[in-house]
Amino acid sequence: MPRRDAWCRARAARLPMLALAGVLATAAVSIEGCGGGGGSKGPPTAPAPIPALPLLATYAMTVSEPSDLTIDETGTILWTVSDSKNKVYKLDVRGKTLETLSYTGGSSSDLEGVAYDRRDRSLWLAEEELRQVVHVDSSGAVLTTYNLLASLTSTHNAGPEGISLDDVGHLFLLNERKPGMFITLNPDVSVGTKVGLTFARDYSAMTYDPVRRCFWITSDESAAIYLCTAPNVVHLAYALPSTKFEGIALDPAGKYVYAVNDSLSLFYVFQNPVPVAPLPAP
Repeated sequence: MPRRDAWCRARAARLPMLALAGVLATAAVSIEGCGGGGGSKGPPTAPAPIPALPLLATYAMTVSEPSDLTIDETGTILWTVSDSKNKVYKLDVRGKTLETLSYTGGSSSDLEGVAYDRRDRSLWLAEEELRQVVHVDSSGAVLTTYNLLASLTSTHNAGPEGISLDDVGHLFLLNERKPGMFITLNPDVSVGTKVGLTFARDYSAMTYDPVRRCFWITSDESAAIYLCTAPNVVHLAYALPSTKFEGIALDPAGKYVYAVNDSLSLFYVFQNPVPVAPLPAP
């Protein structure tokens, strides 16, 4: 019985993570609508347009092709990566570069994701082509490299694009396409669960919202942001000004949504319109 009790405690501790990663696609809420039904005739009804995030400001960046975005617990410092320069950049809340970290990506035009870890103020990076997760300190020095090539698709330019941590330190990856996937990583940073995504054309970035208990997932090709309480359970969606948005971060105070556009090298500040309360669980 002591062994069973220990297993139960461990299972209970992992329930929030497993709930996010284990929902079936058949439980999806489709933002794009379902067409006709019930034997009705004629053309399908066009999907209702989704609202746009209220834009507050746009700033030019010196970072070329910024990809992904993450923010610290003070809400004053952000980081992005360049998939053309393969470097990590520390930013202020207007997208101004404060520092270029020492890390250089392991393959040309490959560095795609970055996530801040408030537990030790380190960063987690996603290397798309190499299928690697790299843990670096605040200066960019490599702490550990985790190779996930054996567990992820090897399709060129269709690998991990986003990386995020929840409020208890679980790591998640977002596979861009072929197929789009929400990936839960184990404590040893091996691949745990993989769930195919179905609600957008591709999946370019994500960040966890600890207040609303959901992930904000960005689609470059769909030009939208989706709020998901599980991989295919979409509660809200917001239109973005254009395609090529490949990074998103939330102000910890709940007021702002920050985003970066890869092709335009622009930093956006949006008003956060979502009420500060947990979204319904799936």
